[in-house]
Amino acid sequence: MKLEQRKCPNCGAELELTTLSKRVKCQYCRAWFDIVWDEEEKEDKEKKEGEILNSELYYITRDLNKAMEKKNTRECIEDWKYCLDELGTTEAIEDYLNSNIYDGGDVAAEGKNQELLDKVRARVVSDLSQDERVIIMADATIFGSGKEFLIVTDKRCLFYKKKKMLSVNLDDITTIKLDDGLNLPSWLINGSWDMTIPSCEAHYNIQGQILALISLLSFEKNPERHKIRIV
Repeated sequence: MKLEQRKCPNCGAELELTTLSKRVKCQYCRAWFDIVWDEEEKEDKEKKEGEILNSELYYITRDLNKAMEKKNTRECIEDWKYCLDELGTTEAIEDYLNSNIYDGGDVAAEGKNQELLDKVRARVVSDLSQDERVIIMADATIFGSGKEFLIVTDKRCLFYKKKKMLSVNLDDITTIKLDDGLNLPSWLINGSWDMTIPSCEAHYNIQGQILALISLLSFEKNPERHKIRIV
């Protein structure tokens, strides 16, 4: 994923953006700016926007056009694509994701369902490093609550199933596998059922937002890493 450097017109600080970015937020003065690309850059972006998911990030062997014939899978992939093409940065995706979390649900982030987030964080604090920031928590339990859940941090994805915990570093994500039987899309990280991105109470748009977020975080950790395979 190509990274560009531009200066903030407000304070002069360096802005780091990807070729996916349409808006960027300065980390120093906190101002938002629209990104204006030249004609060659526009052609490159238009090519990318014609793809279902950006080929700079993914090596896709799954027929996503066929997969999107199923309503719930389409809802997930459309928001996944929106986050990559229209938002383009992890910070913008985080803001968008938080705006889609509804009160009282089983998805939580800072300032959204805070009581649930604090409760879960207290349970898993021993699994986190001191400098690890929790971005989002999503309950994955089908019946009941709190037995299975996902935590995404700025370093890893942590998957809890009863008393078992599995984690994968963001830049160690090599494969995202789709299983969409019965129109219930499950996305398996590195092909493992034990590391599945939950459906977020059938809010498949949030599922897509999480997939976009962990993908971009992965490339932020290692811009030279290999593409993620979608199978």
